[in-house]
Amino acid sequence: MKVLITSNFHIYEKKSIDDMIICKLCDFITSYPLIWYHYTQKIINDKKIIIYHKNYITFSLLKISNSLRQTIDKLVDNLLKMNMIKKVTKDSELISLTLYDEEVALFLSDNRIWLCYLTYYAFKQLLNDQIYLFPILKNNNIIFNLDLFFIHRNIGYGVICENYNNIDWHNFVKNNIFLILITLKNSKNNLPIVQYKYNFFVFKQDLAMILRELDLLKMFYF
Repeated sequence: MKVLITSNFHIYEKKSIDDMIICKLCDFITSYPLIWYHYTQKIINDKKIIIYHKNYITFSLLKISNSLRQTIDKLVDNLLKMNMIKKVTKDSELISLTLYDEEVALFLSDNRIWLCYLTYYAFKQLLNDQIYLFPILKNNNIIFNLDLFFIHRNIGYGVICENYNNIDWHNFVKNNIFLILITLKNSKNNLPIVQYKYNFFVFKQDLAMILRELDLLKMFYF
């Protein structure tokens, strides 16, 4: 999809999960923060436990603690209730899932991806503006790859989750775009940054506060 922003600036939105699936997955994240915390902190990056390929995920049950096994079981049970799983195969060593599609598997396999969707889900609750997911902003001279983009009160906002090293924020400001960084870690940056601490209510409050602060700053930048 292509949308004209200014006479020189266009946005191209990449393929993404539809809003219904995002809503179901993010409802689970926000309803069961402790399960999601254990899953994302202890399992998602451990290649000895999780193997991901296309729309398949396999969990190895060898040498994992009872608490991690319970986390996997609770995750699978809830995904089944949401109709996000087409098939489950279990034995004493493995749990193999055939998921709804590749995007759901990616959501469950990459901390940056699910954080992007959760941030999108939060902004959809805060704003009435059109929000673009994984957009490419392009004109004749510049290409910006962002995780989210929206226009709020006539100012563009770009959101980047986790991968924000070596960002030339001056280039964004010159094109009337404020940047907001989203992270899972406690980190410092000269740009506005919001940490997700597995409390969705607080996360939304922090995003709303950042928007208010940037709205006040826009008169100094633009």
